[in-house]
Amino acid sequence: MADIQSPHTNSARLSNYIGRTVRLWAKVLKLQGDTAIVQASDGGEVRIKLSRTSNMSDPFIEIVGKVEEANVIVMLACTDLGADFSEWII
Repeated sequence: MADIQSPHTNSARLSNYIGRTVRLWAKVLKLQGDTAIVQASDGGEVRIKLSRTSNMSDPFIEIVGKVEEANVIVMLACTDLGADFSEWII
């Protein structure tokens, strides 16, 4: 996924990127079947439509995905960032 050009964003700015690929640093709050609810770096909640191959094992992740709605991202890839990702950059 490194070859995909995608800006880092937060929940408040997702509406500016509808239809585009973005990167979102987030904390996993809840997993529900093929959906995850995450908290973005600005504190807002975002619904993530998981890919069939998604494997999130850490509470902090970076999501690469296409913005479907102002608070919904369709995941293309996910990177685990560990259990204590303390550098929240917006």
